[in-house]
Amino acid sequence: MSGVDSENLVEIGTYRQSNDEVKPTAGILDEECARLFIKTACKRIRELQEMVLDGFFYISAIRKPFTQSAIFEDDRAFHYLSELKNEDGNWSWPKIKALITSRDVSSQGEKAWPLERIFALNSMSLENLDKKSKQKMRFEGYISKWTETLLNTKVVVDETDAAGIYSTNIPASPIGFLLEERPKLAVEGEYEHYMGEASTEKLIHPCFPDQPQTPKQMSSGFHQLFPLIVQTGLMRKFEIMAIANF
Repeated sequence: MSGVDSENLVEIGTYRQSNDEVKPTAGILDEECARLFIKTACKRIRELQEMVLDGFFYISAIRKPFTQSAIFEDDRAFHYLSELKNEDGNWSWPKIKALITSRDVSSQGEKAWPLERIFALNSMSLENLDKKSKQKMRFEGYISKWTETLLNTKVVVDETDAAGIYSTNIPASPIGFLLEERPKLAVEGEYEHYMGEASTEKLIHPCFPDQPQTPKQMSSGFHQLFPLIVQTGLMRKFEIMAIANF
């Protein structure tokens, strides 16, 4: 780590990221000023990296299957989401706050289902190729259309959404973007939406057409594609998703 004067590069100390160690160079600055300078420089570098990499989503070649019996198995998640229904909701649990703000299914896709549930009721604006009309659908409907097209599997949605999703006006492979950054959270039946077995019994497949199934009943191919579908639905314009292919 070096400081710069008008003519020369001057080493003022070294910084080791592995243990957050700062060693000022003797005779350049007093130890307190050198530590402050180096710590501030590292903070600004991290901020720059965050700006550069914001909107970049990496997904590895192998994704983990979602085998939990509930979307959220920790009751704190439910209480936290319940509080968020108010504009002055308590952002007290960093784990869920980070999940919402990142919109990142993670490199192995294990956060795809929690994000699908959290944003299920949010509206999406569909991009029509003819540019003549604007259509809307809920995020969960968007996911269902793509899983039906690619995996012959539907996500259970309410009757109002179903009427619109399966109309001839909605393309089999819709393209769209969320209209709201803040989750539109469930009010009625909210516990079943996020917690308990009912929160995961959301998939209809020809093998069991009359009884919704959980993700853990799905094939490995389903678990490979589902995180990609969710991530594309959560992305904003000009963001990038990178998928490893080993």
